[in-house]
Amino acid sequence: MDSSEKEFGLKDDWTSVQQILEEIIPVYDKTNRFISLGTDLKLRKKGIKLLGYEFGNQEFTLLDLGCGTGTMTRLFQSGAEQKAQITMVDPISKMMKAAAKRTGLRGLLAVYEFLPFHDGSVDAAMAGFSLRDARDLDSAFKEIRRLLKPNGKFLIVD
Repeated sequence: MDSSEKEFGLKDDWTSVQQILEEIIPVYDKTNRFISLGTDLKLRKKGIKLLGYEFGNQEFTLLDLGCGTGTMTRLFQSGAEQKAQITMVDPISKMMKAAAKRTGLRGLLAVYEFLPFHDGSVDAAMAGFSLRDARDLDSAFKEIRRLLKPNGKFLIVD
């Protein structure tokens, strides 16, 4: 690789990040509040509102990528102005278990770089404070682009 090229993503550091995330599940939301200086909920709500404007009253498919404990999905559900078929996706089974309990939805275990969806099958995807945890950011963006329908929307809150 040319020295001018940059690689973005956690690469081999993912394992240690995963271990830390599993350990903080009981205080995950409080930790997000603390490290974002209390702005994480405002940013999430604003992003969800913007996504809602894009689809209005029409039903759409939505992926919550890197859903963690389900915070973005819960906020989307509480707004309930939009009708979306939501699928939560996270690579950590303990996170998915917590998200399923909080949202009443089931999800899929997968990483950003290998998402188990057909090409052009999803209307929208959202990532709340999780895209930065991708192992390979370039591959993650390519995967997200692949699964989005033409004119699909991708919301990043970070």
